[in-house]
Amino acid sequence: MQTGPGWIPPAKYGVVAAEVMRQCDALDGLDDGVIGNYLGCNARFDAVKVAQPFAAIRCPGGVDTGNGCVSDAQISTLSQMHAPTKFDFELANGWTEFPGYGLGREAFRGG
Repeated sequence: MQTGPGWIPPAKYGVVAAEVMRQCDALDGLDDGVIGNYLGCNARFDAVKVAQPFAAIRCPGGVDTGNGCVSDAQISTLSQMHAPTKFDFELANGWTEFPGYGLGREAFRGG
């Protein structure tokens, strides 16, 4: 995921963030630039339950054609990032999976 065709360069963070905001901002009843209903947002991008959640920003033909879209390999990376990590054993608290990376922080560049 960190290298090769699935890598998502920082120049694409904005297009991913804008799509998440487009689909999730108003889920809490307010179109205010804040994702308040994060559970509803996570459900919209659950690749197991929703076919092609990033279809609106998919590059033509699924091939990387620039910073304004994401390729099929990059969509696969996004889906893996947001999917839970499942263990074949129980942790001390009985958990058998750990939640994936939440939606709404795609534009964060860290520092």
